[in-house]
Amino acid sequence: MRVTVFALDDRGRGIAQQSVSVVCKQPAECTGVNFEGVQPQTDTLGRALYDLSSSAAGKFEIQASIEGIVLPQSVTVVFR
Repeated sequence: MRVTVFALDDRGRGIAQQSVSVVCKQPAECTGVNFEGVQPQTDTLGRALYDLSSSAAGKFEIQASIEGIVLPQSVTVVFR
């Protein structure tokens, strides 16, 4: 599964060269979930890419941070 994170300024323009991390919101509940940074630094569009996989079925809440600042939005992923 691929997760895309966008870093945008107040005008909706992409912010390049920002370090992005993607993790489980509740790490203790995410045993077996793996995050691979395909493009962990934003490009000229402000886009960063991560691939997620899991060795176990389940529903997991994922959150991202940009330059250490946790984003208020999160996404729930389901592995079957």
